[in-house]
Amino acid sequence: MSSRFAMLPAAVLALVFLGGTGTANAASGDEKSGFGLHLGLLRLDASSIYDSNIDHEVVPREDYGMEVGGEIRLQSQRRNPLIRLDYRGGVERYANSHRWDRVKHRARATLGGEPADGLDLETYGELNTRTASEDRELVNQYTVSPGISLSGGGSRRIRVNGAFRWKQYVDDPGRDESIWYAGTEARTGLWRGGSVEARYRYETADSEDPQQSYIRHRIEGRLDQELGGRNRIRLGLERRIRRYSGDLVDLNGYEVLREDRRWTPFLRFTHYLGAGQQIVLDYEYQNRESNDPDKEFQAQRVSLALRWPLLR
Repeated sequence: MSSRFAMLPAAVLALVFLGGTGTANAASGDEKSGFGLHLGLLRLDASSIYDSNIDHEVVPREDYGMEVGGEIRLQSQRRNPLIRLDYRGGVERYANSHRWDRVKHRARATLGGEPADGLDLETYGELNTRTASEDRELVNQYTVSPGISLSGGGSRRIRVNGAFRWKQYVDDPGRDESIWYAGTEARTGLWRGGSVEARYRYETADSEDPQQSYIRHRIEGRLDQELGGRNRIRLGLERRIRRYSGDLVDLNGYEVLREDRRWTPFLRFTHYLGAGQQIVLDYEYQNRESNDPDKEFQAQRVSLALRWPLLR
């Protein structure tokens, strides 16, 4: 079964490329093409990865790995599509941590439109298999999320969205979770080639294991800046506060509910090559503090990726 799944990304890429190229070429002379099937994106990626604490444990264990994958998009119109179908597949391998050797799939169907200038309505459903949770467990995720965006002049935008997510634990089915969240984000331009964005999300998770149910607040800030014509940098900082409703820990002789606090600064540098190719350097540092000392950890993750579009 795993070998057949491993062949799926390549097979889908080949079929869509062979069948979709004709569709794209037929529509190339018609910029206002009507409702149909159009190939909007076809890309290959290859990344090298270093993780200083791959298991997110108190005692860190570093490892090196790589990921290769591809992404495709089918859409109903060439411009401002009402329907988008996205698929990404990838194979991830590590030198020593074979638990994290896996084939991953992500499929998303998006329905959206602009009923009025500056107003964007969008709802998506997503399947994400064998991804890593915040606590470094393998999970399958199923998400449905409606949202609404309001845009002003320039790059100003406000978005509000909500979601329901079912999280299925691959190695521990007794703690599957149902998650509801609601959030908002705001973005505005600063100066030429720069923008700033702020996000907030409130989550409630109901687990089949009562000790794992929690409420989480997630706050994030981002700064994007163009550096010349071929470079772009993104700086960000994320703060997560998770309070458990049934997990008790001993604190100086008293039992209190577990609370985790995580800081995650991150950086992304993108260099644009010719023909749409990109080199992307990502750096992320994570520091989790907890009133349960066994749940504390620090980790750094660095990846260097080459993105190679097959469709322009």
